[in-house]
Amino acid sequence: MTTTHTLETISELDMSVAELRDGAPSWLALPLGERIDLLHRLRRRLDAQAQAIVDSYRQAHPVDPSGPWGIEAWTSVATMAAPMRALERVLRQVAAGQDPIPERAIQRRPNGRLTVDVYPTTLDERLLFSDYQAQAWLQPGPTSAQVRGRASEVYRDGDYPAPGVALLLAAGNVPSLLITDLLHLLFEQGCVVAAKMNPE
Repeated sequence: MTTTHTLETISELDMSVAELRDGAPSWLALPLGERIDLLHRLRRRLDAQAQAIVDSYRQAHPVDPSGPWGIEAWTSVATMAAPMRALERVLRQVAAGQDPIPERAIQRRPNGRLTVDVYPTTLDERLLFSDYQAQAWLQPGPTSAQVRGRASEVYRDGDYPAPGVALLLAAGNVPSLLITDLLHLLFEQGCVVAAKMNPE
């Protein structure tokens, strides 16, 4: 459940934080299947509002819709949807008892350290962002099997490292950063979140 508040006083802020704190246990207790459903519905809502988001963006940044800058608004929507889609895919794999990191994604460097291919992972990512690649370079020590097991540990066991109430302060003009931070706090840290949007 998401709630929007315009806070005018410190007492209103305290009440909102208390409301979040009271709701935190129910978020931690939510079964994985219901979290997946929630994430799916959130992504569908973004899809439904995509044109409105683009129109709002173009009003704030007047550009020729047919020009090279006209596509930027749609790119912004795509980068907001991408982390939702990626997380939903991982959670569905975990729910099905599958390993979200394929064995081929892990390589061992000459010095013995492991790297993990994290982007791109799907055909559409390869087509849309063909010039971008990302790897995670791991600290020395873990084996490939340990890396694959730990990757989904928090989703399987619900043993979150720092659950509680988190404050997320949005800044800048890259909406996808807010989405990735929010998903990380909710699904990987087990936190409920108060998000301050930018610029309001």
